[in-house]
Amino acid sequence: MYEIIENCTVVITTFYSGDKLESCIKNIPKIFKILIIDNGGEKKNKDYYEQKYSNLTYHVSDTNLGVPRSYSLANKLVKTKYVLFMDLDTILLKNIDKYLRKLHKDSIDVIFSWRRFNHQWVNTGVLIVKKNKKTVDLFDEYEKNML
Repeated sequence: MYEIIENCTVVITTFYSGDKLESCIKNIPKIFKILIIDNGGEKKNKDYYEQKYSNLTYHVSDTNLGVPRSYSLANKLVKTKYVLFMDLDTILLKNIDKYLRKLHKDSIDVIFSWRRFNHQWVNTGVLIVKKNKKTVDLFDEYEKNML
């Protein structure tokens, strides 16, 4: 199971949120790689977080990309086979291992939480993908349709 987790990157998009970001990072098990997409252009935070957390990469955008473009960019930047997209204010209440195993064993490419009666039915609070051509294309299409 550790092999699957080690091959997963947790992506957090933020418009720099200070203490919230620090708290979120501390709650992610250190075995995961972490990618922060900062839409606030806070270049000074990149060095701080990358020095403090050896499992973290910090990408700074000069403009606010929004969620669809941030996710599309992140899916292209990560080097791992699995990607867990998580909102800054999300707390994982369930063990994520079982969902990663499902992606690994079954022919499933995307698992997400959803809101049935919301106009944007994908609740991006938690979104896990198997990185492949289909999911890269999916995020590109999502980005185009949401803009």
